[in-house]
Order: sequence, then structure tokens, then C-alpha cells
Amino acid sequence: MTAIVPRQDCPKDDMAAVIPVMEGSVSYSLEKFETSHNSRSGAVMRSLNVAFGGRLDEYAYAWVETLQSFWLRRDDLRTHLVRAVNLCVPEQARTLDGDEVAKLCRPPIMMLYRYLRGDVTGFNESLADALRQHKEYWTADEDRKLIIHGVVAIGPLAIACLAKANGLPVEVESGYLPEALLDFAWRGEVDA
Repeated sequence: MTAIVPRQDCPKDDMAAVIPVMEGSVSYSLEKFETSHNSRSGAVMRSLNVAFGGRLDEYAYAWVETLQSFWLRRDDLRTHLVRAVNLCVPEQARTLDGDEVAKLCRPPIMMLYRYLRGDVTGFNESLADALRQHKEYWTADEDRKLIIHGVVAIGPLAIACLAKANGLPVEVESGYLPEALLDFAWRGEVDA
């Protein structure tokens, strides 16, 4: 089954340019979604056309469906978001460990929920919580401290960029949330 996700920031007349997301590429889809929001790169979004053969926890499929519904402005957004929230809990984890689900996977989902409600205070509280949990997860032991994935909170950064680009004030500062990416400081400097 192939679903489509329109590119972010593409001109209205270019909305026909969509990215196929293969059913088995959920993990890759999430990674590319986050990367594309952080870089705002059409090239990154176009590179999403890659099939991936792994099996993930059920929340990931609901989360990808949520993001697709969001971008396509489908009426089923609420249904998928509620399902993602309900499934993204440590007790439901089968592939990831519960700590990773609670501290890294769930916070961006909750941020999107607050963003969609237009809840500035709740959004910023959920962003601060996401960054705190990110830090807790990636500094829990010496081995994790050495892993590059912990340097930037990619998922929270993606949702924060989305919110800021759409007028929701982002009032949280952190080393895990690069200001230059959040403020579009590089725009025009990179041919994407």
C-alpha cells in the first residue's frame, strides 16, 4: 500500500509533487519527516521514496498516518492522533524499550497535539518536557552519552519548527534545539 505526503513549503502549483511512503518504511518515514522539517529541504522530502523492511511498534504506524493526515488535511487526523497517543506508551512497546518510547517517541506526538489545539502554553510546556526527557534518555549512562543521536532532539525540533513556521511562539531554549534551525537562520544559504 502506498500513501502520499506532500512536501512542506512547496509552491501551491507544485503541490502535485508528492512522496510515496511504502507501508514498510515507517521508521524511515518518521526520520525523513523530522529531517525535512528541520532542514526544510524539498530534496530531503523527495528522497523519502525508499522501502524499508522492518517491523515497528504499532504506535509508529499510527504516528505516520497522523502526519500524513495532517499534511493532506484529511478529516481522519484526530482519529490517527488519538490512536498514536494511546499506543505510544511503554506498556505497548514490543520493539523499542519502554524508556525510549516514553522519553523519545511520545513527546513529539504530545507536542503536535498541543500545536493542533493552538495551545501556546501547553505547547511550550510539552516542548520543555520533551527536551528534559531527551536529555534524561541520552545521558542515562556513559554509552548513550557517546551516541550522536542524542546531540539534537530531532523529533521535538521538527514539531517546534512546524509550530514556529505557522505562527505559534516557541518560548523554550535549549542546546538540544539549535536556534539557527528553529529560526530559519540558514535559509537562502543552502541550495536544497
